[in-house]
Amino acid sequence: MTEFYNEKWFDDRWAALPPDVARHAAKHVAAVMTSDDLERIRELHAEYGHDWIHNVMVLDDGTRVSGHHIFGTNIRNLLRDKNLGAGILDNELPPAPYEDGSSQQNWDDYYVQVIEAAAGLR
Repeated sequence: MTEFYNEKWFDDRWAALPPDVARHAAKHVAAVMTSDDLERIRELHAEYGHDWIHNVMVLDDGTRVSGHHIFGTNIRNLLRDKNLGAGILDNELPPAPYEDGSSQQNWDDYYVQVIEAAAGLR
């Protein structure tokens, strides 16, 4: 994590989500996760904090990769999916501030917190 994108930034993003959106999204994520998945997320969070998604996901062959591009993409798509998922599009999210002063509405800035909520960490 950088100085700007710290634990408070993640917490502030979670606080910015309307409670009904947060609950709805976490319910859909929890429905596709196994109890083993949720336990592994709790373990990673205990070790890395909110930055767990960028630090380690272990593939079957032992390769460590960032979960943002594999696992995270699937979760973000689930959150956007109007038919099978939560059906919440990026433009329905609060804008998130970036270090360069810009802001965007994007699940990239909220999905980690939603997964943490599904794992009982929020």
